[in-house]
Amino acid sequence: MRKVLYAIGVLIVVLIGTILVGPLLVPTDKLKDRIADDAGKQIGRDVTINGPVRWSIFPHLRLEAHDVSITNAPNGAAKNIATLATLAIDLEVLPLIGGDVILDRLALIDPVINLEIDPKGVPNWEIDQSGKPTGAAVPADKQPTPPPKQAAGEKSSFDGQIRLDDIRLENGKVSYTDRRTNQTKTIEGINATVSLPSLDKPLAAEGSLIWNGKKIDLSLGVANPRALMAGSESKLSTRVSADTVTAGFDGTAATAPTLKLAGDADLSVPSVRGLAAWAGQPLAPGPTMGPLAVKGKLALAGSQVNFTGASLQLDNIKAGGDIAVDSSGARPSVKAKLAVERLDLDPYLQQPGATAPPAQPAPPAQPAPPPSATAPAKGNGDWSDAPIDFSGLKLVDLDLALSVDSLQAQKISVGKSALTILLKDGKLAANLGQMTLYQGAGTGQMTTDATGAVPSLSLTFKLDHIAAQPFLKDAMGVDRLSGTGAFDVALTSHGRSQREIVSGLNGKGAATFADGAIQGIDLAAMARNVSSAFLDAASGTAGKTDFTALGGTFTVTNGVVKNDDLDLKSPLIRVSGAGTVDLPRRQVDYRVTPKVVASAQGQGAAGNEAGLSVPIIIQGPLDKPSYKPDVAALLQQNPQQFLKALKGGGTPPATGQQQPAKNPLDQLKGLIGK
Repeated sequence: MRKVLYAIGVLIVVLIGTILVGPLLVPTDKLKDRIADDAGKQIGRDVTINGPVRWSIFPHLRLEAHDVSITNAPNGAAKNIATLATLAIDLEVLPLIGGDVILDRLALIDPVINLEIDPKGVPNWEIDQSGKPTGAAVPADKQPTPPPKQAAGEKSSFDGQIRLDDIRLENGKVSYTDRRTNQTKTIEGINATVSLPSLDKPLAAEGSLIWNGKKIDLSLGVANPRALMAGSESKLSTRVSADTVTAGFDGTAATAPTLKLAGDADLSVPSVRGLAAWAGQPLAPGPTMGPLAVKGKLALAGSQVNFTGASLQLDNIKAGGDIAVDSSGARPSVKAKLAVERLDLDPYLQQPGATAPPAQPAPPAQPAPPPSATAPAKGNGDWSDAPIDFSGLKLVDLDLALSVDSLQAQKISVGKSALTILLKDGKLAANLGQMTLYQGAGTGQMTTDATGAVPSLSLTFKLDHIAAQPFLKDAMGVDRLSGTGAFDVALTSHGRSQREIVSGLNGKGAATFADGAIQGIDLAAMARNVSSAFLDAASGTAGKTDFTALGGTFTVTNGVVKNDDLDLKSPLIRVSGAGTVDLPRRQVDYRVTPKVVASAQGQGAAGNEAGLSVPIIIQGPLDKPSYKPDVAALLQQNPQQFLKALKGGGTPPATGQQQPAKNPLDQLKGLIGK
């Protein structure tokens, strides 16, 4: 685009120069052809003036050229790269003697610029300042001496004066076509006015254009144009306004040795999703994402951008802090320190049902877990197969220090926390140095590597004094366990969806709970009275087992959690247990052995276990398992005591009441049949 404007500028200069001296050397009827020929030599393209040319010389140079065209490059599809319905100039001649340029009028009416990239990737606008178009040979007689190049960092100087009274561009149009993809974008309705009383007085420019059906208003103000041209500092303000976005800057600018800006900047977007759709880059289905508002102090120097004292708001998320961006590398590098009031990530996490990306080869898989004895029950909660989008990890390098008053993600509620995030080359490392959640506290580290075909993850965390029931309900959908919990867990996984990640879990951990209960089962009652407990349909849903201590360690292999050392203590019962929880299939297969304590002197009393040990098998869906006694194990322990228990002849320690006698064979049939 800059090269095309250069070509139009050359045309204007040639027009002026030819009109000044041409009538002395060239007959009037040949002057139009002379103008076109001279301009064509300068830019290496054919210039044609099809309409009339009108001019006067003194005391003002007045020129109008109609129906002007500049031919396209040999590789272009359109006939012309630029056309103008009218080019009008009013230039005061006498000030030129003193080195001043005073334009009373410069009007470009109905300019049309056609930018193209051919199927081989060659652009049509590459016209260098020697007049040679890229990709095309130019005769030697049409190659002028190139202008001297300005040294890097050298400040431009202009001692004369420039005055622009009426500079207008009316109804312009710019099209861009990429013939490699057959995509075309068009900007039309381009209008602009420029006013510059002198280089030492403020410049004011205003304009508008239409892109993708929406009007964009633009404005620019420069307090000291001469200083800015010389590379020095000048006050500058600019604003872009449209229905979908408003942005502005008010501060200072300098142009040497690189562009520098320092001042107040703001951005307002009613809908990020709407802005992306308008820009031709629609986002995947999801939340509205807006309004977005950003304000702060901007400092730009080349590829370095600093945004300090920033305030950011997206939807209900409010944050403040400092951001530094370096765009000189292969990816933008961002370093930030932010404080967030409430960070609710749920609206922005990808929802189930999104279209999955093309399948990619998976890394060598570990042996699949054996099929569960019980298929997942229909209608239970399940893991999502929707792909998780990890592509954002490869777009930027990030060094972030984040403090959050509260955080919500996938039903997990976290209180005041301090988080550091380091993202580089598609690898993410997050360190939770401080975290409060569910009335407790913890620390943790998480890493994600998105550089391979299938992303990999690792997680370690330590939590203490956690309210177990709400935490497990939000994290796993399980609300049967209450109490105060402590967790020490180290896990790794890989996968592209929630289900794949859960199925790939491997690691180990330990968990302890104090002063709580297991809802839905009364292990003490089952141990005291085998027949009534297991034959009563409500015994597996209505009761609960209170405890003062519960704990154990576990390993995780391909999403299957295995525990061999469960230990539960309470004043009336002891429980040991072992088994598995199949997380991918959401199934449990576990065996606990409760023993009734003969007295209520406390779980620490020695030698107070009595009665029959009743092994209990827990199987089925994780959120609604079934409970039944291990009859074979009971018979192996002590058949006579088991039959006595079936008769109801035992005296439960809690009530001291004799149970009515029942037919033990009938009771046994009932238990086996469950």
